[in-house]
Amino acid sequence: MNDYKLMTPGPVPLSEDVLKELALPVLHHRTNEFEAILEQILRRLKIVFMTQQPCFVLTATGTGGMEASLVNTVRRGEKVISIDSGKFGARWHEMAIALGYNSILLSFPWGSAIDLQKIADTLKQHPDAKALLCQACETSTGALLPTEQIAQLTKNSSCLLIVDAVTGLGAFPLKMDEWGLDVVMSGSQKALSLPTGLTVLSLSPRALEEAKKIAPQQTYYWNLIEELKANQKTQTRFSSAVSLLRTMNVQLAAIEKMGLPQLFQLHNERAEHFRRRVFNKQITQFPALPSPSLTCLAVPLDSQKVQQILQEKHRIVVMGGQDQLKGKVLRVGHMGAMTLQDLDKTADAIHNVVAEMTRV
Repeated sequence: MNDYKLMTPGPVPLSEDVLKELALPVLHHRTNEFEAILEQILRRLKIVFMTQQPCFVLTATGTGGMEASLVNTVRRGEKVISIDSGKFGARWHEMAIALGYNSILLSFPWGSAIDLQKIADTLKQHPDAKALLCQACETSTGALLPTEQIAQLTKNSSCLLIVDAVTGLGAFPLKMDEWGLDVVMSGSQKALSLPTGLTVLSLSPRALEEAKKIAPQQTYYWNLIEELKANQKTQTRFSSAVSLLRTMNVQLAAIEKMGLPQLFQLHNERAEHFRRRVFNKQITQFPALPSPSLTCLAVPLDSQKVQQILQEKHRIVVMGGQDQLKGKVLRVGHMGAMTLQDLDKTADAIHNVVAEMTRV
């Protein structure tokens, strides 16, 4: 696999600096050296989240971050509204049901634009809903959701807005404090350009107040109030994924030096460049409003076969569709350590495979 080019929407290719950091000897998580690293991480995460609120980093994938977001801020048995516009929106609903919440499913056709009026109407129909669960970017469709506009619907209500920003954080603006987002969570293996294994999140003041009342009663590992107490002593509550956290600090330092506007522009440039190269009469854009973090391509052939040939013949790894999109789309990421030349090669390889399969 060493000669494969990873062009997926996560995990993403890693920089040399990150790879070098992974090769360093392991630090113990109860040492002064690690405490200094953790202090820098928790400070720098506030820059990425665009918040003054405490930020958290836990050893888990993004799905763990979703669960932590929910069980800390909403009591089991309470009502939540789950926006399903793709596989990961559906995951919100499935998770809420599994954890004992009364989840109201608000579905939109996958890849379509989100109807804000429908969300507003649903909120009016369910004034007792404690949280609205949504994505900033639906990774399964490549669609960008109107997070700022959705936040306007919950900002002055008692309903929290909990945002899965797994393929959003670091790829495009998510102004947590300014927009009034109550919980934002993400994973390390996307626009933060790190290995899989860490989830990051932050809570608004009102979400944090809810967590103080709720977390001790219904979660142990995910208890963010206890984690906050440890963080305030420059510690993590449990054993830490020290090597991963060291790489996170390297990446966050690079982001701090670059600046968020430049980071967002980088993802925009990659997305625009790739789409100019790849779209033609046969290969078209799937979502109505695409995210800068990935491109979802509708192809006229079995996308699973295209994906297989890309990997075996061209040594390029992209992702196909999931669930109802299986065999219909390809998904190419714009995150991580990649170049415009990598995107050019990927577009050319996709054209080559589709042309060959069409001739057969």
